[in-house]
Amino acid sequence: MDDQRINLEYIEPGILIFSSEDYTTLYTNKIFLFQFHEFTKDEICLNDIFHFHSNKTKEKIKKMLSYINNTEKQLPFTLKKYDALGRHKYLIIKLIKLLDKSDDYDYCLLTFDVSNILSDDEHKTLNYIPILKNKEINLLSVDKIIFIQAENIYTRLFTAEGTFLSEFTIGNLEERLDAKKFFRVHRSYLINIHYIEKIIRETHGLNIQMRFYKNKIPVSRSRKGEFKSFIGLS
Repeated sequence: MDDQRINLEYIEPGILIFSSEDYTTLYTNKIFLFQFHEFTKDEICLNDIFHFHSNKTKEKIKKMLSYINNTEKQLPFTLKKYDALGRHKYLIIKLIKLLDKSDDYDYCLLTFDVSNILSDDEHKTLNYIPILKNKEINLLSVDKIIFIQAENIYTRLFTAEGTFLSEFTIGNLEERLDAKKFFRVHRSYLINIHYIEKIIRETHGLNIQMRFYKNKIPVSRSRKGEFKSFIGLS
């Protein structure tokens, strides 16, 4: 699969406009209400925007608010949730500052449903991961990922073309990537087994040499036995 550029102009977004002073909702549209179907209109409209988000999502929105004047620092923020049928949904979030004539401002949160683009099996297994490339949101094909490294609440995706930061956690990606291709060898590393060049047995344990990458990746003791079975060494 080749990478793709997401053209959000062709996706009708959910819209939520909220106050810059207390973050309470000023306006929302029907698409946003449908995307957040688990909440009533009153719950959304009578509370601040953090009321109906998890703690992790709250932190990401707060970071987006702090970076609003510096778009180069903003990561494509992808929110994972469930639709009314229990299927996984993926929303790309954009945050915009709305200015009026007196230079007062409010915020507009745009939510684009990209579930059918990122995944094709009832939205469970990811085929693409949103990344920021050349100041645009692009979709990185998961087949190009050599390995993934945890980086706080984010992850760094290593490819032959370079590295990219993703706002998915390593746990999110372990759950959503094809389990026949990707294996969690360490709490900090998730590898694409198709890029394994060699496995090195050393006195302190196993290490993996990946193609296109000079440093070795450790296999934790707790994952060693399962990993050997996974690749047919035991």
